[in-house]
Amino acid sequence: MAHLPKFAASTEQRIAELQEELRLVEAGEHPKFLEKLREFQQKQADEIEMIDIMYEREKEEIERKFRLEHAAIQRELKEREDDLVQALLLEVDDRIRFIEAEVAVLDVAGPACPTFSMNKKCLRRRPHDTPTSSEKKKARTNAPAIIHLLPEHIIAEDVRLLVPAESIPSVVQHHKVSMENGKLIYEGKTYQRGQALVVQTENYGAFAGMILSICDQYIQFRSTVPGDTRQVLATMDDLESGRVILRKKIV
Repeated sequence: MAHLPKFAASTEQRIAELQEELRLVEAGEHPKFLEKLREFQQKQADEIEMIDIMYEREKEEIERKFRLEHAAIQRELKEREDDLVQALLLEVDDRIRFIEAEVAVLDVAGPACPTFSMNKKCLRRRPHDTPTSSEKKKARTNAPAIIHLLPEHIIAEDVRLLVPAESIPSVVQHHKVSMENGKLIYEGKTYQRGQALVVQTENYGAFAGMILSICDQYIQFRSTVPGDTRQVLATMDDLESGRVILRKKIV
């Protein structure tokens, strides 16, 4: 029993120490708490610094890649622009040569024999006289060529609106016509520019001629008979519908 007062005193001292530690913990001033807090803050600061360093490195790497890719895109764009300019220049040169060749063909394909105007005294025809064969030929030669730039079905539709349906003749497409590599394919036969052939139209009849030019809109024919200046501009519809008929030789 002699040790009881001493044990009680040590217990009270321990309780007082624990209460003091509890007060320090509640106040946030406990030494161990402060030590752990400093360690955590230091670790947090180190991690934030590492994150900032990694962020700067990633940023620099992204900017470097962007500059390289941007420079490569600019070089590729410049090369493509140069290629496009060169292609356009070549196309313009080809077009100029084509036009010059067309002009040369038109100049060369003039009348085989030059015609000279002669002062010829002609008698006046009486009102009831019939025209001579030469006058008929001249009138037929000077007949204007009608160029149909519209497709056949559009022309037929316009005609139906103007005249009764029973008075419109039916149009039959019976000729196979196509274009391939600047050449005309007519009824399975190939025609090219400068080729001699026979052209037959309703206004001019049949005559020996040649192909002056071939394009997507029309084909131009010219008579090769000396002194004959007949020319025909025929569209694809003219050839398909039979308004203009082509043959390689006179039947």
